[in-house]
Amino acid sequence: MRKKRAGRKIRSRRRIGVVVLYLLIDIMVIFFSFYFVYLARFEGSTLFRFPPDLFQAKVFYQTHFLIHLQIATIMGFFLIVLMYKNGLYGTSRGARFSDEFVALANATLLTFFFGVALSFLLQQFVISRLVLGTYAVLLLPSLAGWRVLKRRWLEYFISRGYRRSSALIMGAGKIGRYLEKLLQDHAWVGVDVLGFLDDRCQSRAEDGANSGTERILGQLCDFRRIAEEHRVQDLYITIPSERKKVKTLVEEAYQLGINVHIVPDTFDLLFRQVRFENVGSLTLLGLSRPSLRRWEELFKRVEDLVLAPVFLLLFSPVMAVIAIAIKLDSRGSVIYRQNALGKGGESIAVLKFRSMYDSADDAVHRRYLKKYVKENSPADEKNGVYKLTNDERITKVGRFIRKYSLDEIPQLWNVLRGDLSLIGPRAPLSYEYEHYNDFHKKRLATKPGITGLWQVSGKSHLPFEQMVLLDLRYINEWSIWLDLKILLETIPLVFWGRNY
Repeated sequence: MRKKRAGRKIRSRRRIGVVVLYLLIDIMVIFFSFYFVYLARFEGSTLFRFPPDLFQAKVFYQTHFLIHLQIATIMGFFLIVLMYKNGLYGTSRGARFSDEFVALANATLLTFFFGVALSFLLQQFVISRLVLGTYAVLLLPSLAGWRVLKRRWLEYFISRGYRRSSALIMGAGKIGRYLEKLLQDHAWVGVDVLGFLDDRCQSRAEDGANSGTERILGQLCDFRRIAEEHRVQDLYITIPSERKKVKTLVEEAYQLGINVHIVPDTFDLLFRQVRFENVGSLTLLGLSRPSLRRWEELFKRVEDLVLAPVFLLLFSPVMAVIAIAIKLDSRGSVIYRQNALGKGGESIAVLKFRSMYDSADDAVHRRYLKKYVKENSPADEKNGVYKLTNDERITKVGRFIRKYSLDEIPQLWNVLRGDLSLIGPRAPLSYEYEHYNDFHKKRLATKPGITGLWQVSGKSHLPFEQMVLLDLRYINEWSIWLDLKILLETIPLVFWGRNY
């Protein structure tokens, strides 16, 4: 008990130290943002000469500067209070920077309006509104910039062993395995999964070798013993529907000082946003519809219409060379139209450079995809989900363009036509779709894309169920930044010929 109390005191001191450190950095950023804006506005002749005179002591004795500094100081204090209230003086490893940035943007905007109102209330009409506005605008990139560096610094050290925590996952099913992979892929979260606890470990062992039963450390009743032996710090519960078991686990975890995280039963559902609602003392989860909002669809369409012509222009010389090479290599058309399904299961013709001999039989690929969907086996390292490289039907040129995914360049025309998007779930083939269950069909809730989250996550060598989960994750979490991230991660995969 004494060790636990001592540990809590140490953690409390660390949190206070972090808050003080962040506060000091913010105070410096706030002051220098105002200082340089003021110099640029009223002392530009000395600031912009070479070498610039950055530190001008005479300014601090000027009444005009002190009046501005008074307003800027009150604005800075107001901003710090807002940032503290929005949780910006901590480092939550699970929080996204986009959420942090939005909180910063709201705080700086409110601070600007507060500063303008304050200058009128204090009747300080000599204050430059341009200085206040520029000061508030500069605060956002300044405060966000050092927090980006802080995140990168922490991610680097955490991924290499600094302040990592050990965790147990309750439930070794599909959700538990998916969660384990996410924690492994996001090493900067700093969580090392020791293993699973599952009451159905015997039945899982009978499911097959791929179930990973060697990672099951015991049953749920063994939690306290295993948690104490391995000094577990985090508990992830993936069986929230079993209320009695969850209640017992949470109470035991609290007694041991272990952090509890629960994956809700909404995991397999499609939703765009989750919000907490209260009816009296009862807390509810409100789920929004899975479809993109109108402005999101409009933005995504604008994104496609802007970028697709750019890529077509860049790749036009490559396309001409590929077309000539295909014609010289084998008989048949240059462009191949593949029957696939778009949003909502609508039939579309996906354009590709022909990489096989003319009139090649698709029976081999049909069997391959049926096995992939039905048995949920990972695609092997040489073959992707949609590309069989060791296939006699493929031409010499076809092998090359498939390796670098150059056969998919004509799909940019599908993007312009509106059949596809640049980024989204992969469009399933019509004979692949025949083997889908209702859960798999959810990946067609949005427009398919040329590249997507699962392509950059596993280079198309993932089990089918995991591919579907990543597609649903993309639909649930779509944002401008996610599209940009996927697009940037696709470029090196294509360049190095990793057959994403």
